[in-house]
Amino acid sequence: MQPISLLLTAMAIGLARPDIEFQVFQFPADQIPRIDGNAEDWSIVPDSYAIGMEQLRETVLGIGKAHDLTNLDVRVTVGWVKGLSQLYFLYEAQDNYWDFDLHAHLAKSFGVYHGDGDVHVKVRFTPTVSRYVEESHWHASQELSAQRDGSLVAAFDLDNTEEIKRWIMSFGKHALVLEPDALRDEIVAELAALMASYGKGGSEEDRFAAGSRSG
Repeated sequence: MQPISLLLTAMAIGLARPDIEFQVFQFPADQIPRIDGNAEDWSIVPDSYAIGMEQLRETVLGIGKAHDLTNLDVRVTVGWVKGLSQLYFLYEAQDNYWDFDLHAHLAKSFGVYHGDGDVHVKVRFTPTVSRYVEESHWHASQELSAQRDGSLVAAFDLDNTEEIKRWIMSFGKHALVLEPDALRDEIVAELAALMASYGKGGSEEDRFAAGSRSG
């Protein structure tokens, strides 16, 4: 779980709990807590001032006192400064809503795009660029196979092809998609659009529009 700290300031308005006495810490006038996301100003407050889950009641879902602390654990501390008509709140939470592994989430992505597919990509690189490709680590799933003619075949298992398509096209004529056919077709369509944009005849605007329609 990831800790979340939130500093709030509010007017002195509260919900009546006549059976419970909550303590409010008085900050010295020269140590007013700052609203900057840093809770160090609150280090002078004794733990006894913190209001924990055992004192809180959930009133929306009907959970009441039956809190699941593995799901959400909250501590609230309240402070004030004499002469100022406002309260300061330190809200600290452990919330598993944010508990996920970013590396695992993007494990099958070639970059930052995440997809839900399962695509095996195989590309052949000419000898001109094969050494450059071979010396770099592009993806955790990569399998590189050197060929007798000096070329290189690279294989990847991905969840989408959007970013690897751009990467392959950056090698120009030195990279050829072997699998899957759908990725080959996408690159052919991109090249057709590019040729239309640079083709002869008509105005520059017409050629650009033709290229856009081809894409």
